[in-house]
Amino acid sequence: MKIHQNSTENTDTDLVHILESSPIGIAILDLATGQRLFVNSTLVDIFGAPSREELLIGDISDTWINPNDLKRGWDALANDQNLTNFEAERRRFDGTRWWVLMNSQQVIFQGKEAGIVWHIDITDRKKAEEEVHLALSDAEQANQVKSDFLAHMSHELRTPLNSIIGYSQMVAQEIFGEVGHEKYLEYIKDIQYSGNHLLNLIDDVLDISKIEAGEFIIEESVFDLDDILKDCVRVIQGKVDKKHLAFRFSPSDKSLHIRADERLVKQIILNLLSNAVKFNVPDGSVSLASTIDQNSAVSLVISDTGIGISTNDISKVLEPFGQSRSDIHNTHEGTGLGLSLSKKLAELHGGTLELDSSLGNGTKVTIKFPPGRTVEY
Repeated sequence: MKIHQNSTENTDTDLVHILESSPIGIAILDLATGQRLFVNSTLVDIFGAPSREELLIGDISDTWINPNDLKRGWDALANDQNLTNFEAERRRFDGTRWWVLMNSQQVIFQGKEAGIVWHIDITDRKKAEEEVHLALSDAEQANQVKSDFLAHMSHELRTPLNSIIGYSQMVAQEIFGEVGHEKYLEYIKDIQYSGNHLLNLIDDVLDISKIEAGEFIIEESVFDLDDILKDCVRVIQGKVDKKHLAFRFSPSDKSLHIRADERLVKQIILNLLSNAVKFNVPDGSVSLASTIDQNSAVSLVISDTGIGISTNDISKVLEPFGQSRSDIHNTHEGTGLGLSLSKKLAELHGGTLELDSSLGNGTKVTIKFPPGRTVEY
């Protein structure tokens, strides 16, 4: 749509007066030739032109960095279209670069079809965007370097720890003779426990790093899920009894066989059961159930009556090393990898982990495997 002006000198003068007083850089272009018919003082200052006349007579293409930008912008104007938030990099008279945001409106000026083009300097915004982009790129690169480093440190970290654990176990069992003082046996058992605890933490960190580095490989097989659940119940039972918790196991009434990585599925379940016990309250309860829906999708549900997680912390605890900030959570040891690692392991199988909790009201975690992993017998 064109704004038609009377081709009188007074009308053009009034328009020039209005545009000259604008704090935004403005040019009027002849749509037939591309010649600048008018530029206001603000645009002269933006371009750093020696004078208004030099900007008017100069070749418009000299002020564009990318010829393709000029072509796209000019094609739009020539086809009776207006520029709308058109961004381009331009060149000042001293050779420095700047970024412009342009909008236009077609008019009749000096008896010619012309376009008023508003120029807004967005150089600072573009610099800020570039700095943010570079910062994010650097952060991603640093994170990738970290993940790659840890993912390839498996042998170097595990080998000495396995030696410590193995030799301390031999000493604790007094395989080559009595240790002597019983205090030494107590210390050896502490070393063995600490070594196993540290190895478990390292395993979790390495697993997270391998997943983030895209180097984690799952080894699939078909197995009876309820057998795995029973194994996990036996492993966790000692901790349940020690804390005087009630435990309820509700297997599905159907035989559940899935195609997955058996070790990883067991790791998911033990992580979640350990959390349910660790963050529970005295005389509380823990439940484990398996179900299959009408679409053959298998779900595992672990519930507890523990301290729960505040709504604001749910997204945090699902991230690596994320822990709830409540004081009671901070009294428990751990890296905060259990939930996030379980979530990532479930996702490696095409599954999901959903967390439902509120502070003081316990927690329910649901692991759902896609129907394609269910094997019918």
